[in-house]
Amino acid sequence: MATRGFKGDDDLQREIRQHLELDAEERRPDGLSPEDARRAAAMAFGSVAAVREDARTVWFPLWIQQAGQDLRKATRP
Repeated sequence: MATRGFKGDDDLQREIRQHLELDAEERRPDGLSPEDARRAAAMAFGSVAAVREDARTVWFPLWIQQAGQDLRKATRP
């Protein structure tokens, strides 16, 4: 599913990146190298693609609902 131009997808990507960076930073005191900490954070997070797809399945119905509300408001006498 292409989402080019969808602001929510950009926001989600940024949040995932920030989450992974924070998780990796929190793992550093355990003695992990930066690369190992990033790898461990990514493994703990799981599939980024699956998370993005799950978010889209929630956002798309909301977008349709909001568009319907906007259309009803726009056509009121």
